[in-house]
Amino acid sequence: MIRIYLSRLASILFSLLLLLILLLSSTDFVAAEDLYLPDSPPPPIIQEASYRWKIPVQGGTQPYKFSALSDLPLGLSLDNVNGVIYGIPQKCTDQALYYVKIQVEDKWNNGYWRLYTFKAMYKSNIKAGGTKFDEEMSFYVDGNIAGQLKSGQVATQYFCYGNSHQISVDYEVAFPADNSTRFKAINRFITVNSDSPDAEFIFYRECLISIVTNPPEVSELSTYSSDWIPNANWYKEGDLIKKKALLEVEDGKGTKYSFSHWLLPDSDEIDTNKLSWPITGSGKIIAYYKTYFLLDTNIPFIDIEGTGWKEKNTLAKWRVKNVAARLNPDIGAFFGIYLVPDPANGLEFMDRPKILSFNWQSEWRPAIGAIVIALIIALMPYLITHFVKKNRRSS
Repeated sequence: MIRIYLSRLASILFSLLLLLILLLSSTDFVAAEDLYLPDSPPPPIIQEASYRWKIPVQGGTQPYKFSALSDLPLGLSLDNVNGVIYGIPQKCTDQALYYVKIQVEDKWNNGYWRLYTFKAMYKSNIKAGGTKFDEEMSFYVDGNIAGQLKSGQVATQYFCYGNSHQISVDYEVAFPADNSTRFKAINRFITVNSDSPDAEFIFYRECLISIVTNPPEVSELSTYSSDWIPNANWYKEGDLIKKKALLEVEDGKGTKYSFSHWLLPDSDEIDTNKLSWPITGSGKIIAYYKTYFLLDTNIPFIDIEGTGWKEKNTLAKWRVKNVAARLNPDIGAFFGIYLVPDPANGLEFMDRPKILSFNWQSEWRPAIGAIVIALIIALMPYLITHFVKKNRRSS
């Protein structure tokens, strides 16, 4: 009897031990920690941007069941099984914070809840538009530098609902590689908010242009009359530069400048003195003039062919056409000898204004002719008498 009893007792103990082992090895039977939702803040929700957040859980026994005990932001949903809040949040108000009560229950209906704060934000796209440039520029949020931006690129900033922010760029953007070009924004400041979240700065190009003359003396002589600009100035690309160059400019000292053509920064030439050019680049606008020098004489009563304005560095051919009789002061009145200029013609290389001067030479030919005639007249009676006598002898 005792043996039978002990044998049955041992069998019962073995069965209980086996059952205990099976229970301990079962996935459903664990020494579960207390169910808990950690205080981990959810990521911000961005208006009209895809959102996904898996709710963290500690302890308890799976499977879990999740529920929202207060309203989620508009556009978001809760996956009750997997504990994921997902969706595309929509704008409904300028509410910056949403307080949502989330509850989780485990397999044994143990429950835990926590109040989560969802921060609502809007996405602001900041863009540099308009004229293209290669380098980076700085942009600012409420006066503080926020990043760098290239032309055509978009930088992203996130701001809380209900808050407005001032986005700005530098007044002008210039780059060391090209100090003759700079860029400016039409509007330097743009205020963004959740209703108007984006800021696009439209840039235009400015070109450094100087307007000069060649030779430079022309601008010095005509500063007031033709509105020359002595120093380079900035002009907006595409604007018209309108200038009118004087056709002729004289210095009053025997030099004259005559308009030839305009030479533009793009190497085009314009023949008319009236300039109207849409700006396409930086550089110099040059009004070219031809230089002329005056060839003249200060001797009165002399007519010289070939004098007047002569182009610089050319040969001027001249000759004396007429000259008023100028008697030799010594014997000219008695013999009819007068003075003539010498030389009577010549060539001048016009490298400056020139005044013709002459040496005066006595002209004897009229006097010699007068003497010959006087001799003929004086000898005429003798010749006639001799001729008559000769004829009588012959008869």
